[in-house]
Amino acid sequence: MKYVRSKRHRRYRTPKDCELGLPYTEVIYKGKRKNLCDEISVISQSINYFPKLKNTFINSPVMRNELLLSLSANFINVPNKYDKNINSSSQIDILQIEKLIIGGGTAGFSMLEECRDCLLISNETATDIFYDPLTSNELKERIKKIIKQNKERIIKGIILGKFDEGIGVFISGKHVILKGVKEIIFAHGGRYIPPLFANNDLPGIISRRLYLSHFSHAEKAIIMGSTDEAIRTAYVGKRKVLYREGASLFTKIGLELAEKEGIELIPVRKVYVKRKGNKLIVKYDANSEEVDILVFDIVKQPKLEITYNLGINYKFYKKMHIYSPTHNILGEFEQFKIVGGSRGIYDDELSFLSSKAALGIYVDDFISKLKETPLYGFYNNDYSEIPSPYIFDDTGYFCECEDITADDIIPKLKKGYTDVESIKRVTGACTGKCQGKLCAYLIGSYLKSERLITFRSPIYSIV
Repeated sequence: MKYVRSKRHRRYRTPKDCELGLPYTEVIYKGKRKNLCDEISVISQSINYFPKLKNTFINSPVMRNELLLSLSANFINVPNKYDKNINSSSQIDILQIEKLIIGGGTAGFSMLEECRDCLLISNETATDIFYDPLTSNELKERIKKIIKQNKERIIKGIILGKFDEGIGVFISGKHVILKGVKEIIFAHGGRYIPPLFANNDLPGIISRRLYLSHFSHAEKAIIMGSTDEAIRTAYVGKRKVLYREGASLFTKIGLELAEKEGIELIPVRKVYVKRKGNKLIVKYDANSEEVDILVFDIVKQPKLEITYNLGINYKFYKKMHIYSPTHNILGEFEQFKIVGGSRGIYDDELSFLSSKAALGIYVDDFISKLKETPLYGFYNNDYSEIPSPYIFDDTGYFCECEDITADDIIPKLKKGYTDVESIKRVTGACTGKCQGKLCAYLIGSYLKSERLITFRSPIYSIV
């Protein structure tokens, strides 16, 4: 099985990214739990769709009679039994530790190199730099060396969040409580949020991360993004880059790279996508192209769930439409340090330097390089604003887990529900499998809302 039908609209879905906890990475198939990323595909064959129904009709009294409800129960995507022996343990271990690094990306390993009494916990160590051809071999080899020399201080595990007893972690099938933690370094990175346009849920629309790790060989692809990272993504295969008109965040260095490599940067207002056989037809403004995949790399959004859960507030930076944890230019906040993609940094070398700067090393080099990016305004009280780089139409899916579309949300805005939490309560958005890990940020950017939803523990499902 390479795809799944969605919950309400019964549309074909595949993972857009294989990060743990994101939509459709794990599904229930024939009563059993299955990871779609084990056989990742964008579907090569033709697919047909049922007509799209509005959720107002699905929730109407006509569709809520007893007979239809009993029949629909047979199609609900849930396990056919519960095995208490899977991923469960009655024993909870206690681990005493003073310094903790959360995340195993470039910044996390950079911090581990300097912090000799730190323990690093991450669900994975396959940092994105190993897939990026523009990352220097010197940096790649240095990260490999750090991993090899510190493997006894690297633990594969899932941070579940803060509890009364301590910080909950899931390691090798056991629940572990971390106690005595005095300093936490957040290096868990950022993620790529899918943009809004007609049919933005189609198989074949994937993140930069999934593209570089699995599909960079695709014959035809188009990249969507507003920062230099999109240009770096387009470098693989010399692709075109579409970005929202008025939302260009490219730097001088990025523009020079695009010109040198012949990468076309195209400002657009509207995007429409449809499937034709095993291809995608991408229409943007007055143009149309047939491609194998469409890659989104809009801006790198810090993952707020962990930092917010552990007591760190966040700020909406309107110049980039990202929500970033509270911190100063060196990544410091109280007893915490926030480095790399966790603070919105998308450049590999700058991410590596951010961990050094947080410890007072290479500070001048870090700040000098940071000034070359649009992120610098976050620390320089730059209150300028751009149109949302995610919005390419007023139609499409905001929330794929619960099949919540723009048609469901826009009428609620007219009734006065203008923040993400209230939209969640009246539409059901952000209440599905991913618990707002994608849709909360997209809705927030659309609304230009200062606040998102309340992220609670456990952050990730473990059963």
